[in-house]
Amino acid sequence: MRYKTPPMFIYALIFSFAIVSLFHHDSAAKDVSLPLVINYPILDVLVLETTSDQGADADILTLPAGPKLSIVLVSPFFFAEKGRLAMKTGIYFETGDRSREKTPLSTHWKGKVRYSAKPAVDASLFLTFKDPVIEFHRDGKIISAQKSPFLEANRAILRFFQKRRIDLGPPTLRLIHLLAPLFAQDFPPLEQRNWQAEPREITVTPVHLQIDMQVEDTVNHIQTPRKPRGSVLPRSDILKIWETWDALLVYLITSLAAEPLNQQEQDVLFETLMKTRYGFVSNFYTDRQNDCFVREQFISAWETISPVFAKIVAHHPSQPVENYMVLFSAAKSIGQLSRELDAEIDIRGLIALANLLKQETRAILTYDYHVNRRLRKVLGFRSNLDLPAAENHSSSYSLRDFLSFRSAFAMEKKAHQSRKDIKPWIPPKKNVTAYANKVRQLLASVSDHTLEKHPSKTVHHEIFREIAISTAWQESCFRQFRLENGRAIFLKSWNHTSVGLMQINERVWRGFYNIEDLRWNIRYNAMAGCEILRHYFERILSRESVPKGLEKADFIANATYAMYNSGPSAFDHFLKQFETGKLPLSGRLYARKFSWTKNGQWQNIHRCLGE
Repeated sequence: MRYKTPPMFIYALIFSFAIVSLFHHDSAAKDVSLPLVINYPILDVLVLETTSDQGADADILTLPAGPKLSIVLVSPFFFAEKGRLAMKTGIYFETGDRSREKTPLSTHWKGKVRYSAKPAVDASLFLTFKDPVIEFHRDGKIISAQKSPFLEANRAILRFFQKRRIDLGPPTLRLIHLLAPLFAQDFPPLEQRNWQAEPREITVTPVHLQIDMQVEDTVNHIQTPRKPRGSVLPRSDILKIWETWDALLVYLITSLAAEPLNQQEQDVLFETLMKTRYGFVSNFYTDRQNDCFVREQFISAWETISPVFAKIVAHHPSQPVENYMVLFSAAKSIGQLSRELDAEIDIRGLIALANLLKQETRAILTYDYHVNRRLRKVLGFRSNLDLPAAENHSSSYSLRDFLSFRSAFAMEKKAHQSRKDIKPWIPPKKNVTAYANKVRQLLASVSDHTLEKHPSKTVHHEIFREIAISTAWQESCFRQFRLENGRAIFLKSWNHTSVGLMQINERVWRGFYNIEDLRWNIRYNAMAGCEILRHYFERILSRESVPKGLEKADFIANATYAMYNSGPSAFDHFLKQFETGKLPLSGRLYARKFSWTKNGQWQNIHRCLGE
């Protein structure tokens, strides 16, 4: 199918073709393959036209099968089956005259029907369905379609699908116009060019239908210099790319995720966000940095979350579903072309994806540290942290201990915390036992407040309190602040990403918590840490079995800390490590802290605080 397109877009496309073909300069036409992706929930809408604000269970498709016979399909949906597209749906027959409102309709025979076909795309870029097979089922048995009313139902379903022709030309054109400028630089204006899109391979994957469009430029391309493959970007550029990618992921989650999500959808989105953020911290701040790791994160994350997004937008569309088809195809293409070019993801591509969701204005992908209440709510967190009232802890510090804080009066005021608020939480050089007892009281109060509305048993509340205290012991040795050159500063990790008593990673938990409060308010830091622990703690409680050889309290504590330390994806890794008896050093150290906490061995606090 041929189109006329503006010179700038065509030259950009030619440039991307030239890159993919390694810039061989000859007179032959150049082409490139672009994947057009149709996720099955979106295909449901395009083919069956059964969108409903009430969800898939309310989807009904009525097909006329005769003067007084209608075939009603209930909740039809597409899926992959042995390389073919299949549709499964409930079915029943209605008899009566639907054109007369007062005429009662009778319902006959309820069962299921399965339709399968081979997808095909013709030269005009219309998606059609070939070689159909229809089966009627009831009580696990196949019903013959040779007798009425099944014969009429069979014909009605065949007629419906024979008429269904989905025009893929417009989304293909939009996809090319979106992608072409992303892979070209400094291109001069050229005379108008022609291009031709030809469908090649059609793949029925478990989550989507993919049509590889072979896009061919019919005029000779111009040889253009290119950046060497695999060239290493400066760390500042990598940081900017990743921050844009993280901002896009948050934007997608908060824009596409309808409320309420079911638990599985919520878990997928949360785990994907955590995996990308922990992966960034692990790669960027260590010597294990991998080439193009942002690109690989993007590709992996999109494969995981796109089925969730497709299901959501198909049932709660805020735009025409064609827009979402272009979004999903563009994301797939950007990752695929970047990998073919051995290049990192282009920031312009990430911004272009965000703009596809904007109807009237352009999206702004800002990487900031403000609390994103929408993000918290979508992912199952309360809209705000509900802090307990401050306790009036009695201090057993001596006058000598108090005078040792004189240098602390050089502290800065941060997050509405005065010197008076901060001073009691600076570990003294003497009498650390009293200080540690005060921190434990704070953690016990905050942990109890975190679970006060939780339906868990009392024994679980006690375990959670011990987990909170032992986590703070492991992470910071009960410290929120320390003195440096006479000034009080908040405690930071070795790579300057985690802060305070519970060592909350500011990049991992961006958007969930107020950064200044994490740094300067010990109670807020404790509350944030306990909220994170509760999120993982509840997951562990939902498990019915505990590996042999490990007490339930120990298992809950160690598994919760493993996820607190490395993200939700660490759970399966923790199980394998435990089964082999090869926990990492951090896990072994935490297990010791939990044992000390459980057994009241508080004298061991001197090992890290000193006396």
